[in-house]
Amino acid sequence: MKKLDVDFSEFGISMCITDTGGDHSDLSDDYSAIPSEMKNVAAHFGQRILRSVDSDDLVAAIPELRRGLAIGQYSVRFILLTKIFVLKSLKRQC
Repeated sequence: MKKLDVDFSEFGISMCITDTGGDHSDLSDDYSAIPSEMKNVAAHFGQRILRSVDSDDLVAAIPELRRGLAIGQYSVRFILLTKIFVLKSLKRQC
């Protein structure tokens, strides 16, 4: 494990870890939807895959993506995946 010096509040997010006592056995539909939702994020930027999108552009677009969520264009999971992708990009930069 490696410490990551990131102020999540700079990105308008916070991390909260909760032990729900559950497992992932009933999440197969959710997991199978992840690749297509990540491709939806990429398509928003005219790309085929998310790793082709610049993380700065992605961060800048989060408010616009949230508006898409409000009108049913994107799912909550879509926004969370976007934020996770940004955090992983930040980790690679450290």
